[in-house]
Amino acid sequence: MIAGFVSISFLERSEISRTESTLAKEVGQGFADALNMAARGGAGFTYTYRFQKTVSAREYEIVFDTTRDPAHPQIAINWMGGYGTDTYLYPLVPYDYRIDTASRGCISSSTNPPKLSSNNNCRNQITLANDGNTVTILQVSYYG
Repeated sequence: MIAGFVSISFLERSEISRTESTLAKEVGQGFADALNMAARGGAGFTYTYRFQKTVSAREYEIVFDTTRDPAHPQIAINWMGGYGTDTYLYPLVPYDYRIDTASRGCISSSTNPPKLSSNNNCRNQITLANDGNTVTILQVSYYG
């Protein structure tokens, strides 16, 4: 009887963890889709992408790895799942991606590569602007 309860409990936790992982993957895919659309949109394309602040009540970060290998830019989502940190990678269209490092920006430029944190001091949106050569990425604080 106890073994059955433990087995069912373990299966339920595994299913919840799998569902949460799927949600985290979808958040990362949403960022990648927005960036790829901005790159393909061409000169004058501007887009505001709104995203959720948490995945299953846990914060995450988006890592912009766009300069290390410009021919193969990518982003990653790092999310603290039920069994540790989950990291998922997403390829981007080769393009010049630049983080707007205005003082009111929330994307960390002190790390290499830059990271967007889903913390509460920043709005849950980024603005993407394509000038024909570069996609500029901007996230501002609530106070900016």
